[in-house]
Amino acid sequence: MNSRFTTTVAAAVAACTTALALPAGAPALLRDAAPYSLSAQALLGATQTDLYLTVTSAGPAPPAELGLVQVKVFAETGEHLRTETFHDVASPGGTAQVTLNGLERKQVLEVKAHAKDHDQNNIEARVAVLRRPDLTVRASAPARVVRAHAFTLAADVTELGGDTGTEATVSLIDGSATVASQPVTVTAGGSTSVGFPLQYKNVAKHAFTVVISAAQTAESNVANNTAAASVNIARYDFDGADSSDVPEATKVGREILEAGGNAVDAAVAMQFALGVTEPQNVGLGGGATILLHIEGKGDFAIDARELSPALTTPTQYLQPGTTRAKTNGDSSGFAVGVPGTVAAADVLLRRWGTITLRESLQPAIRLAENGFAVGKNLSAVTAPGRRCQTVGQPETKALFCNGAGLAEGSTFTEPDLAKTMRLIADQGPDVFYRGEIASAIVDAQHRTRVPDGSGVGQMTVDDLKNYTVNDREAPIAIKYRGYNILSIGGSSAGGYVALQMLKMLDLRQVDFPLGDIGRGFGWLAPDTAQAIAEAARLAFADRGYWLGDDPRVPRDALLSDCYLSSRAALIRLDARIPNSPRPVGNPLACNPAPAIAEVTGPGSEGGGTTTSHFSVLDKWGNAVSFTTTLTDAFGSGILVPGYGIVLNNAMSNFFPNAFPAAKPGAFPSPGNPGMNDAAPNKRALGNTAPLIALKDGEPVLVTGSPGGTNIPSVVVNVVINTLDFGMGVQEAVDRPRMWFNLTTVLWNEGVPTDTLDHLRALGHGMSGPAPCPAGAACGGAESIAIDPTTFALSVAKDRLIPDATAELVPPR
Repeated sequence: MNSRFTTTVAAAVAACTTALALPAGAPALLRDAAPYSLSAQALLGATQTDLYLTVTSAGPAPPAELGLVQVKVFAETGEHLRTETFHDVASPGGTAQVTLNGLERKQVLEVKAHAKDHDQNNIEARVAVLRRPDLTVRASAPARVVRAHAFTLAADVTELGGDTGTEATVSLIDGSATVASQPVTVTAGGSTSVGFPLQYKNVAKHAFTVVISAAQTAESNVANNTAAASVNIARYDFDGADSSDVPEATKVGREILEAGGNAVDAAVAMQFALGVTEPQNVGLGGGATILLHIEGKGDFAIDARELSPALTTPTQYLQPGTTRAKTNGDSSGFAVGVPGTVAAADVLLRRWGTITLRESLQPAIRLAENGFAVGKNLSAVTAPGRRCQTVGQPETKALFCNGAGLAEGSTFTEPDLAKTMRLIADQGPDVFYRGEIASAIVDAQHRTRVPDGSGVGQMTVDDLKNYTVNDREAPIAIKYRGYNILSIGGSSAGGYVALQMLKMLDLRQVDFPLGDIGRGFGWLAPDTAQAIAEAARLAFADRGYWLGDDPRVPRDALLSDCYLSSRAALIRLDARIPNSPRPVGNPLACNPAPAIAEVTGPGSEGGGTTTSHFSVLDKWGNAVSFTTTLTDAFGSGILVPGYGIVLNNAMSNFFPNAFPAAKPGAFPSPGNPGMNDAAPNKRALGNTAPLIALKDGEPVLVTGSPGGTNIPSVVVNVVINTLDFGMGVQEAVDRPRMWFNLTTVLWNEGVPTDTLDHLRALGHGMSGPAPCPAGAACGGAESIAIDPTTFALSVAKDRLIPDATAELVPPR
């Protein structure tokens, strides 16, 4: 081969090698035959090389056919390898294609073609063999995104061949639906990125596929033209939250949620754990009120408070011939109601749980067997002079409060309670309500501290067999500031009182614009406090008259616009509603019902002061507001020997108040209708107010509190601080509080002095500041909040409960 041609071939290779960095692998042009010129591109694929020829013309249209195409193949070094000839090659629009086999990258092709016209025009081009483009794609996106938050799925496209770039289309597919497509240009050996901005409102797992298609220069390999990315659209920024009075219970709840359990699973396990670590307030021998929001299924209320035995009579708690309660009646066996804790756990797990009763008991069993560090509260309530030592039976004192009581930080075990929980885990609720535990409870409640020897418990094994929770009634509900506020009705007055207070304030929002500092309605400003105090007094007046575990309670009317509009109209900022006559309303006009029959026995305005509240939320949006109690500290003071169960004294809530017995058809004077008179198979009036606030059908606040008759006010403080004053939930819980009943305004340190002076001047009975922390009377609003716009979770522990803890569940 002559040196001139070798030099020319080497030059062509060098030129084409340089062209590898250009978008289309530009060919070298040789001598043209006017008026035509020829360009060529040779692309090496997996099985063949495609030679593309383009004829351009400065004058006439390009020929529709090339009479002859000759291709000489040269090695990269210039050595001629072979020649192939093609005849009558179609070239519509001046483009033609021929296929060659057995070529290699960087070989050089010398192409000669005859462009048929009136004259024979020979045109030539020289081109190096280059790889076809080979595109690959990688998709990247955050694995977890909170719903309604914008994010970007990035598609990184790379050309792997290194010789030839191309244009293509990148498409994003979600499942089987194409979400979006974008054009992309990739240089030879280069990369480029495109982003797909996305936003989803609904919780779901999205399996995305990114696909490269429609490459303008066909690719050598399309097997790597797809990439996958999964994005979990989460409901919240955390996978749940819980808050309770003791760290052990909060930890149990968090661990259940982390393990994939739902809020109901966590709540049941927390209840059992609290029964071990907070035995003065909670236990198998007590009861509970539970409010639930189950995502996609609705809102539910469970009244699992204690039932009176079948032998209960209206006057059994009274000193003969009087309306005074028997001395020490609240620490005697007849104050014990049939416990509801175990039945509630069983119902909760069967209806909405994902774990078994056995599984829910295991953390509590470990705590009872292995022990836990005694907290400040438990140490304080077992100290000399406290109720445990003054009313406790010998077994109770021996376990909890012998001598100096339980030292803070010491390790405390409850082996008998662990044994009992194992029995329930192995045999289910029947062992508690029908088996050996039932018999032991009946025997234990025969104790009495009433001086005349009466007050012995009348509960039988049949009472335990017949116990059922009340899960038939829907939650009670109102609208407040655009939110749906839910609580529990049933035998508990607290929900009614809290919701009546809030609704009266809402109905007078124009007059009482809470949160409007310019109009004098800042946080606990004088007018703010007066409006809340009067709403509370009206609600408490109704509580003592209309509420109880009685089918005659006008439940709907008590929260109706019809009724509460007239009640709210009584509130004035410049005057206090007189106590006499007691400001009881008449909801019957708004809820036609049968006339109230004559009843005997007094009503009640009492209530326990030692309770526990906790809140749970899971990643699916299920929320549980759970208030649980033995009524008073260590309940009746009776411990079931050998089983470690502290028995409640819930029936003390039947004890009398200042109202005389009802008279036939009388309203509102001289008496009340006896809604809370003692009777068989009846729940004594309680004060619990578990609460969930919803916005657009989703929880935004989960709260509640212990504190007896103070519970509704504590809960209302948290609701107003959050929804009216825009506080974060921890600040809402931390702020100083005012709480109210029919006759007295109470407060703790930090309430503005001018507010207290204003209320005192209006004639309110004032008591404070309360020495908090002083047990549950000051409240323990363990709460969770959800931002309805960002879906960020926040959680609060009540500073007035020294051992309280709150935790967010880290996302996984």
